[in-house]
Amino acid sequence: MRYWDGATWTEQRAPVQSSPGSPVSPQSGAYGAPAGAYGAAPAPGAGEYTSPYGATDVPGVAAPGTSPQWSGQQAGSPGYGAGAGWSTPGGAAPGSAGAYGSPTPPPSSHGGKGALIVVLGVAALAVIVVVVLAVRLISGLGAADPEPTGAPTQPSPTAEPTDQPTQEPTDNPASDGGTIVSGDVVDVRVPDEGTVTFTLVVDEPGVYWVDTFSEEDVDPVVEVTAANGTRWRDDDGTVESSNSYDASLTMVLAAGEHEVVVNDLRDSGTTFELHAGGEPAPAIEAGEQEFSVDDGGTWAGQLDVGAGQTLTVDVYDTDGDAIAGIGLVDGAYEENDDRDSDAPDTGGNLDPYVSVESTEDGAAIVLIWGYDDEAVSGTVSVTVE
Repeated sequence: MRYWDGATWTEQRAPVQSSPGSPVSPQSGAYGAPAGAYGAAPAPGAGEYTSPYGATDVPGVAAPGTSPQWSGQQAGSPGYGAGAGWSTPGGAAPGSAGAYGSPTPPPSSHGGKGALIVVLGVAALAVIVVVVLAVRLISGLGAADPEPTGAPTQPSPTAEPTDQPTQEPTDNPASDGGTIVSGDVVDVRVPDEGTVTFTLVVDEPGVYWVDTFSEEDVDPVVEVTAANGTRWRDDDGTVESSNSYDASLTMVLAAGEHEVVVNDLRDSGTTFELHAGGEPAPAIEAGEQEFSVDDGGTWAGQLDVGAGQTLTVDVYDTDGDAIAGIGLVDGAYEENDDRDSDAPDTGGNLDPYVSVESTEDGAAIVLIWGYDDEAVSGTVSVTVE
């Protein structure tokens, strides 16, 4: 092919035919146009043209009713620049380069990765939702239905202040058994896990006792509090009942009212008998005197002792094994069976010796009885210093 350089025609050049979309060869001419795109131009002034290009051959200008392509283009041959990646105007396929301007960029390779990320995100969210629903469903199966809320209640009126003292609540029910004296036998009904209280009245100082008599599987307890506050308690000390769980107390009591409380150690709410006994002790003088006690008996005597004074009882010349005891008005009590090594040797080793100092003015009681409640006799020396 030749072209007019403005002064003369160039030498004939044969372009290299390129396939659509292939790179431009250095031999393909200025624009890489394929062969046959342009016809042979006539010499200046020759042919039907008076200029290098006719009006119909101006690039980009189409005659009315014709396609916007270069004149002289053969049917089926590629359009202008087809070999260099440019398509004919109006004939551009979707996604291919346009007829004019910059070509449409090809789809980015990142589009596929983005779609994959979106899909994975949606799947993860769905898994989380399913797990949450499953956990709530399982926990809901083990939960109990809430209790229905009751209707609102009207507030109770405020109590008016009162001068009456408030009664303190008690842990165990208590029952008042009334008054008893020496020689009484009463039936006791102990409330379940409760107690019964009696008042033992004593007119003269002496030796007094309280015993319980119950059936098997009953375990009574007796507690006595003297008028001066001295307290005694017994559980299984019976001396007469066939039930070894019965209780028994023997005490030296001054004149007055003394509290007796009984209950069942097993808290079973049982019934049993309570016996009260004893007698005033005859008055005696300090000094030496004879005594004699039968089986199960007790010799007793009382005398006045002042606060700070010491009362001493020395037993000797006995026929049997004696036990001696002293009870003071302040509630103190001491007894002895076989005298200690530091006691005077006025009697034998089995003869008792007792010495006690009184803290209050009042009557003191001297007691003598035989070991194992056997009969005993002898001499007793009583001194107050």
